[in-house]
Amino acid sequence: MVIAATAPDRLLGLCLNDVGPVLERAGLSRIGEYIGVQPTVPSLAEVADRMAAAMPGFANVPDLRWQEETVRHYVQLADRVGLTYDPALRHSFDAAMAAPPVDLWPYFDACAGLPLALIRAENSDVLSAETAREMRARRPDMGFAQIADRGHIPFLDEDEALICIADWLAKMDANTSVTH
Repeated sequence: MVIAATAPDRLLGLCLNDVGPVLERAGLSRIGEYIGVQPTVPSLAEVADRMAAAMPGFANVPDLRWQEETVRHYVQLADRVGLTYDPALRHSFDAAMAAPPVDLWPYFDACAGLPLALIRAENSDVLSAETAREMRARRPDMGFAQIADRGHIPFLDEDEALICIADWLAKMDANTSVTH
């Protein structure tokens, strides 16, 4: 959304995965419990076994799917499990959480004219149903899918998500054809 407001010529469109101009503090606080924290378990199998309990709002997720998610977010090291991202990300997160809230609606509104899609988890603790409704009211042309049995963030391989993404990509292709 910031790029749409500051460098719109760099975007063909925007697909938001369970985020928007209002992010719920409770969900962000939950994320703050683990972001940048090195796992204390020695194996990826142990991480996968704990994923379902650590990810509130998810239901009907097969064990194999949790194993796939585990290897996206963690790496097996010689004697422990490590993160696949820089743990210093926690510093930026903590600074943002300590700062006063920012009104991000102008950044959302700056997406006007861009193909826009929103995929929301039905059980999200980060993007509320109220915020999603307001986003849809401001952008009735925005593609939208709400994914059942998912918390923050949907996997994006759910049927509803794939349909929404395909429709959004088609809108971007149509816009690119018209402008070039």
